[in-house]
Amino acid sequence: MESQDQNMAIFNAISQLVISAEFNHDQSEFASKNISIFDEEEENKHEYKQVYEDYCNIMDRTIEAKLKEEHQF
Repeated sequence: MESQDQNMAIFNAISQLVISAEFNHDQSEFASKNISIFDEEEENKHEYKQVYEDYCNIMDRTIEAKLKEEHQF
């Protein structure tokens, strides 16, 4: 039961983080910085993969840091 409670606490913490103004601001900033890569010319540009990987890495690090900082997970 303890691990289920901890899993729920982690889920709730992540849910609160991803709806926060700070998190949304960081996402918007990332999108603004990378918007010029996207166009309607080519559907699957090679650069899209790198942008996606960068986004995932940044968001993972942000979530992990916040969980450690605020909840000691």
